[in-house]
Amino acid sequence: MAAVTAPMPAPNSGPAPSPASGDHPWAAAEKRLNRLVRAVALVEKMGNGLGTLAFTWATVVVLGGFSTDLRQDFWYATAIVFLEAFRVFSRESRSDDQLLFKTTGGVKLKRVVLGSGVLYYLNAVIVVVCFSNALVIITNHYFPLGPNKTLALAALLALVSKLEFSTYIEGVSSSGRNNVFATVFFRCIPIVALVLLAVGIIYLGDLQPGNALLPLMPLFASWIVYNLLVLSLQHYEQKFVQVTKMLCTVIFPLWVAISLVVAFKTLGLLILLSTALLGNIQIPVAIARIVLSSMRLFKVNGHHQGSSNEHLIPALKIFYIMVFFQGISYIMACMLETAFSFLFRRLLAKACGLGEEPEMKSINLYYEHAYDKCMQDGVLSQEDMKLVRFAVDSLSSNSHAQNLAAVRILYSLLKKTETTRSNTGLLVSEVTTSKNSVGTLISMLGWTEPEDQGIRLFAAEVIAKMAGNLRIVGIPGTVQMVSSLLDYDARASEVCINMEVPGYLSPSRIQALPVQVTGNNVLDTPKNFLQCMKNLISIPKEDEEFWMAKDSFPSQALEILEKLAHDLDNCAEISRATGLIAKIIGFMSYTIDTTNIPGPQKQLWTTSSLKLIIKLASTNGEIGMVLQQKISEQPFLLSNLAEILEDSCSSQYQLELVMGIIAKLAVDMEARQEIGSYQVFITKLVNAFLGRDQPSSMRKVAGEALSMLSMGNAKNFSAILEAIGPNFIDMKDMLMFDEYTYVTASLLQNVCALSQEKLSQLGSSKHLSSLLPVVFAKMMNRELEGKKLEALISLASQICKVFPQCFAQELESGLADIVQKLVATLNSSKKPSLEYPRMRRVIIEMTICILESCPHYATVFREKGMLAALFMVERTPSKVEKYRLFSGHVGVVPESGLPLLTLVARAKELVASTTPSP
Repeated sequence: MAAVTAPMPAPNSGPAPSPASGDHPWAAAEKRLNRLVRAVALVEKMGNGLGTLAFTWATVVVLGGFSTDLRQDFWYATAIVFLEAFRVFSRESRSDDQLLFKTTGGVKLKRVVLGSGVLYYLNAVIVVVCFSNALVIITNHYFPLGPNKTLALAALLALVSKLEFSTYIEGVSSSGRNNVFATVFFRCIPIVALVLLAVGIIYLGDLQPGNALLPLMPLFASWIVYNLLVLSLQHYEQKFVQVTKMLCTVIFPLWVAISLVVAFKTLGLLILLSTALLGNIQIPVAIARIVLSSMRLFKVNGHHQGSSNEHLIPALKIFYIMVFFQGISYIMACMLETAFSFLFRRLLAKACGLGEEPEMKSINLYYEHAYDKCMQDGVLSQEDMKLVRFAVDSLSSNSHAQNLAAVRILYSLLKKTETTRSNTGLLVSEVTTSKNSVGTLISMLGWTEPEDQGIRLFAAEVIAKMAGNLRIVGIPGTVQMVSSLLDYDARASEVCINMEVPGYLSPSRIQALPVQVTGNNVLDTPKNFLQCMKNLISIPKEDEEFWMAKDSFPSQALEILEKLAHDLDNCAEISRATGLIAKIIGFMSYTIDTTNIPGPQKQLWTTSSLKLIIKLASTNGEIGMVLQQKISEQPFLLSNLAEILEDSCSSQYQLELVMGIIAKLAVDMEARQEIGSYQVFITKLVNAFLGRDQPSSMRKVAGEALSMLSMGNAKNFSAILEAIGPNFIDMKDMLMFDEYTYVTASLLQNVCALSQEKLSQLGSSKHLSSLLPVVFAKMMNRELEGKKLEALISLASQICKVFPQCFAQELESGLADIVQKLVATLNSSKKPSLEYPRMRRVIIEMTICILESCPHYATVFREKGMLAALFMVERTPSKVEKYRLFSGHVGVVPESGLPLLTLVARAKELVASTTPSP
């Protein structure tokens, strides 16, 4: 089971939900739908109970006790008993139940979209009409139906409706887009059915050819006109063709409906409705129960008036009444389900952010699951039915549709909690507390079969949204699965862009969609009106953005890894992955084969990889050092970074990330040397640092990078100094601003520490001496402390070493206050800090530098208590002070100067001296 950490609230993110309002945004809609499910199940269970009771009553009481006295009621009772037995036995198989008697499928409203959808539906209606009439003709010819013709027609109608002609023809039409044979077959289905029906009517129905063909002429004419119109419009202007097709889709359904009623009267209307409405035989069988029971209920007294058994008539009445109300219960359940389920399912889909009709498949599966659970566990079961629990349980299903629905639901719910600022941690905990749920999601990342790409896509999105709260130590193979998303292939990427996920449009098809007209009048064109009225196509805006921004798996992998890097244990797993760092760095380069990927996607890859690398390079501790080492060892890293810096299309954010990476990697001495060999780095960093028009964030990170590069590296120092040139004076202005104080002081103290001769040759004494008033003023600021104060004291000490005379002159006026500041800071630094470990060292170095230049100031130091402060330092040595920079609790840059105790001894000697030093 994956470990989960509670997410920290983001700053300025608004108030967190209170415990009283801790429900999810979709909770109300979910409860509404669940109540409806319980109500439908309750009514159906009432019918089942009545059916079971009627079955028992009929077998034990009616047939068992009065079999010799029943007459015609014997056959009615037997038919009803067999019908009920058929229902009971079908319940043992879920597929049979859904096919035959399930209430949630009793009425199946087919959503017919405009365009080719109307054509395949009309074809299906024509085929059903012809097939039903053919069955009636053949049956009546060989087996005369007699007085029970109505019941026979109802039975045939129910059976024909279950053949699902509309579904088969829709499949043929879909496959026919790229298949000539399928297209011809699709177009010719209706005419073949009409011809066969005509032949059957002529030869079996004993009708004259003219009378037989007359009812079929409207259907034949509609088929001919529609196809000729579609073919003839291929060479006309696109707008005219679209308007004409839209008008045809309104006119022809009405024409076919009227033709059916005129040609076949009641049967035609019933078949038309059954093709669109009947999902199974629950309603026909319920009607049969009502008809059979009501037919006999009012004739019982007449048929058995002279019976010698006084209990026969009451027994039959009780039986027929139970059967009658059983049928009524099933009809009521179907009506209740039909009237409200679609609305409540749509409201739940909207509350979850699942969008329109294609995405309703996920909610429909949940609805069926909730119904089945109520039927199995009981309406009054205390176990809550939750959408999240359904999605989590469906992850381990063997059904491809349920897997897709599960990841789609989880993705939408996680996105909904983000947009509504709800408690994302609560939802994540619900997902991760289920056994193996996260492991299953991660394993889906390795599903590379074409039919599994939709599941893989949404699984990656779900993990990306939860990755910030996950620890993957207990899930073996996680990093390898995520790494598989980075296996970029130009051909595979082209497949991904054109990938068809069931229920969703691919990015290429979204891009090909016409631009929606957003005028004030929706009646500007018939097309716009029909789109509004019929909801021609529905792609939720959120999913369109999803596909356009996430048309490849590498983006998702980089996002997942970046969020996983929040945890040190996760970083350890990442550091152990073979070849992962190289893959990440490869996406920085524009030279990889990205022929099929648009420019914005390439930019997204570059930015994501930079963000991930700087996140990994910023990791603290020993794991961070390992990651930095692995990153530095990559042969293409620096060339890719240089390429981004020199590219005019690179964004400001990308440039900042590159500079931040340089600053993090420059901690290592060898890395500093290698980075400095690229002249472009020094030039770009100096220009960004000194550029007055650059944003402050970029100037700070550039200054940090320059400071690290100049640390103990004379070659880099020379290059930096040459790049600065006459702009050295600008650094004085930067030192005045608090946001630049630390990076500027750190850079200057590194420059001063490296070469007094070089600075003298460049005539920098005037510039450096002009910095002293600013440095002293900043030092005396009471609000300034920590690493900024450390950097300023170190800078003052280095200036004193390089230009002691200038330093002494500037120091004379404020000596007492500066010494007091040094002593107070030293006394307050009894325990060195990992953030600024050099504080005591730089104070002692400045003390030594001042007293070596001006020995007569020793009296002031003694009066201010420096000697006691030095004794305190001598008594409290610390290993922290052996390093000048830490990564977490691990020292990464060792101190290169004299040991601290040696400096303390020298400082005590100078402070205690009463005579000027020679």
